[in-house]
Amino acid sequence: MIKISKAENIIYPPQEVLNPRMGKDYDYIILWMLSNNDFCSWSDLAEIISTSTLSEHLNKLRNKGLIRHPKYNYYEITLEGKNKFRKVTNKGIKTQKKILIPPKAILRKRNYDHWILWMLYNNQSCRWSDFRKEPLAVNQSSLSKNLSYLIEKQLIKNENRRYKITQKGKIEYLSILKFYELDRQSILDAEGERIDAITADLFKFFDKFTINEDDIRFRFLKYVLRMDYSKVENILKNKEDYYKILLYLAINHPNNYPKFISCEEFSYKYKIKNNTLNYFLDKIIEDNLFLIKFFKIIDNACRIYYFQVGDKIEKDLCNIVEENIMKFTYLKKLKMINKNRDLGLDIDKLVDNILTDISTKTLVKELKESLRNLLPEYIKYLAYKIGAKKNLYNKVDKLESIAIQKFFDVFQSNTSPLLQRFTSSRNSLFRVDLTILKNLDILYISKIDLIKIPFFKKSFFPEDIKLLNHLLHLLIRSKKFSAEQLLEKNRSKINKLQYLILKDLIVTFFNDYKTSLSITNQIISLDKRSPIGYLLKALTYFKMGRYSIALNKIKYTLESWDKVFISLLKAQILIKMDNPEKAIPIIGSLELNNPNNLYLLRIKILFHIYYLKNEQPISIQALTLINQALKVRPNSKIFLITKAMILCFLKKPKDAKNLLIRSNSLNFFKPNVLYEPTTFFIIIISYLMQGKFKQSLDLVKKVNIHYPDNIYSVLAETITLLYSFMFNLKRDSQMSQQLVVLLDKLSTIDSNKSNQSRYCILKSYLYLNDNQIINSIQILDEGINLDSDNMDLYYSKIYTLIAYNKLEKALEIIDKLMLIKPHRKRELYYTKSFLYYKAGKLIEALKTVNQGLEYFLDDVGLINNKALYLKDLKRKDEAIETAKELIKLTPENAISFDTYGEILMAFGYYKQAIIQFRKSLRLDPQLLYSFSSNINLGKCYKNLGDYQKSIHYFQRGKLLTNKLLPIDKELFLKDIDINIKELNKMSQ
Repeated sequence: MIKISKAENIIYPPQEVLNPRMGKDYDYIILWMLSNNDFCSWSDLAEIISTSTLSEHLNKLRNKGLIRHPKYNYYEITLEGKNKFRKVTNKGIKTQKKILIPPKAILRKRNYDHWILWMLYNNQSCRWSDFRKEPLAVNQSSLSKNLSYLIEKQLIKNENRRYKITQKGKIEYLSILKFYELDRQSILDAEGERIDAITADLFKFFDKFTINEDDIRFRFLKYVLRMDYSKVENILKNKEDYYKILLYLAINHPNNYPKFISCEEFSYKYKIKNNTLNYFLDKIIEDNLFLIKFFKIIDNACRIYYFQVGDKIEKDLCNIVEENIMKFTYLKKLKMINKNRDLGLDIDKLVDNILTDISTKTLVKELKESLRNLLPEYIKYLAYKIGAKKNLYNKVDKLESIAIQKFFDVFQSNTSPLLQRFTSSRNSLFRVDLTILKNLDILYISKIDLIKIPFFKKSFFPEDIKLLNHLLHLLIRSKKFSAEQLLEKNRSKINKLQYLILKDLIVTFFNDYKTSLSITNQIISLDKRSPIGYLLKALTYFKMGRYSIALNKIKYTLESWDKVFISLLKAQILIKMDNPEKAIPIIGSLELNNPNNLYLLRIKILFHIYYLKNEQPISIQALTLINQALKVRPNSKIFLITKAMILCFLKKPKDAKNLLIRSNSLNFFKPNVLYEPTTFFIIIISYLMQGKFKQSLDLVKKVNIHYPDNIYSVLAETITLLYSFMFNLKRDSQMSQQLVVLLDKLSTIDSNKSNQSRYCILKSYLYLNDNQIINSIQILDEGINLDSDNMDLYYSKIYTLIAYNKLEKALEIIDKLMLIKPHRKRELYYTKSFLYYKAGKLIEALKTVNQGLEYFLDDVGLINNKALYLKDLKRKDEAIETAKELIKLTPENAISFDTYGEILMAFGYYKQAIIQFRKSLRLDPQLLYSFSSNINLGKCYKNLGDYQKSIHYFQRGKLLTNKLLPIDKELFLKDIDINIKELNKMSQ
């Protein structure tokens, strides 16, 4: 029993501490007293220890730094003493350790979750009963509820009926201390304990890698304390690697300028995989993994420096930006009142003031210009942060909030070179041909889907579900040999039909279609009246891309099998055959009786993707459907991967990548060939769209190691090298030869004729890049021979012919397609009118577009072209009226404003045109079409005599044009270069 002195409220140790069986430990008794009391006097201690012994042990403990004697007759324990006391207690000194209880300041409020965190932080662990005893006496219901909540939030854990606090919980504990009136020393001690807990690890880390600079150590320690390792330990098992990643951020800080270390150098020096470093840097910086905002400054040598919110640089920048914005706002108001006085206010001057202030006070002058490119992002962050504040305490706060948000709106709409440079450098997407995504078979109904249908299992494997599931598991893990062994081992336990079905499943899964056709013939010969052989054969032919034969085999199954499944299979074949007029009635009839059928949803999504010509409304329909599917199956890999693919079509590559990384436990050590190669392929596509060619190539190398010769693995490598080659990032004859080898390999390992035809499009790009027009056309013709229903091949051929002024041949193709593909008339009218326009036949172009509008009244593409043709025919009023009609139809479409601007420019309204081009740039955040707006702005300023601005916009237009595919960019680059040459002469 613990003795308490009523006079001084001093707690004394129990008898088992004072008189243990194995002899007294006076050091431990003193530490016990000081640990369980705020302080003790000499007389308090002398109550239980003789004075001579007490003096000796107090001096000993003081010399070791375990206790302190700050003033007369006042002894207290240090942080080191507390740690020593806990360690000794845990080693099993035979004494009952007293459970430490929260102070009255915390117990005064019934925040049970705070009580629990305090208890677990200040004790090694606690049992359920510790919370139920006095003085806490938490009732059972509240205790259960709060413990469950804290476990769910990963703040505490339950190990063998003892509750312990987690690292995340310790961070939360330190934050809740601020809500209580505790003395500063208590809070500092608590924070000190947390630092002390990691100090040993950090000293070893610093010594191991010779990290001696105090500034780097301090920044690193701040990062470690603010970014909890427990958040990433499931995917980053090596804690030392985690420390290395934070060290990289601590070294590459603006305060350390000009010192810098690249990822490659850092990886080599500190022995961390470059992929791991890049991946987690991306998660921390771009995805705010720890909910802490980082900013990047990129200098002229492309060296990247990082600082975070709350950093001294950020605090100073915040104060300077706010002060300058308020100054700008007040003086602007003054200018409006005193119209006769020109205060010379403009945004570029304000930005210069901000940069001068920050480089004078905090940031090194050498990074002043580098910070210029960051300012738009920082001001946007500031505007959103202030807008999110709920409590603005006085009128000045509210005025500042409104001023900063209004300034950001003005800043966004301003066309200063600063904002334009920022926009082009950060948001511009590379024009990647996304039709290759149609090669992915993730949505198609396959033999894997067939064997999962309850009707199939009941009909053919009523007693062998375990074998079926085991076999499927091996196939997904790409264990072909094990699957074959399992089947042969169980051959005597199943009948011949079951054996052949499973054998066919194995060979089809590994793309051995020749063997599959042989096996399905045997199945049909067993019972010609059974639909299963024909159905399996149809699915094999579908995988081979021989759709007409597949459709023919389906006829044998319609009367006697699951009609919904068969109808869906028929619909997907018709979609691949480019026969929507036959597929739509099938889908429509199934919707009446099966609206929630997930296979039906897959076919509907497939329909919208397949007939997608990068038209946003169709993409949005597909996105709506996939979100509907995910509500039913939120963890379905098929639907998650499909959504990422649709996001790529919607020009949201970063969202696509983030979705896949968040929702998939991507694991190279437990391969899943059914989904993972497809997932990695889409991530690689998203990198290419963002121009992250290095990240794409790094991921390709990793995928190739774990999925060698997988179709999507080879395809990912091919397109990564192809776009690196085409965008002049890495060009040599060896790469060209390597691409030819890879493209040939694709055609060898992928025997699907439809897929092979798309590889011809990739080959044509390779030839076009070397101006081999004849070879390009020939390879596209080969693709058309492989799959005459693939419209993307026809469009590739048509635009290749347009680029090289072979307009008559292109018109022949259009006229032929008009007859055989009536459902494609909308885009064919659009393309045909453009062909006439390119040939200089404006009357024919306008006539064609009007013919199209008779069928498709509100088609945006046709109306857009009509406005441009009227402009070139000098029919000013009609052209302007048509452009206005276009904007009414699509007020959020950047192209519409670009077209309106082009028409105004053509008739000499340059200032009005500039306004429209600026609107176009604001509406097009991905900058897919802003190359055109920039070129047109260059032309407007040229005509207005502002040659410097004109050159600036032409150069930006050229920069963005270089992100187009070669077949597109050649149409614009020549005109840009001519204008820049003229302007250089004029400005001289």
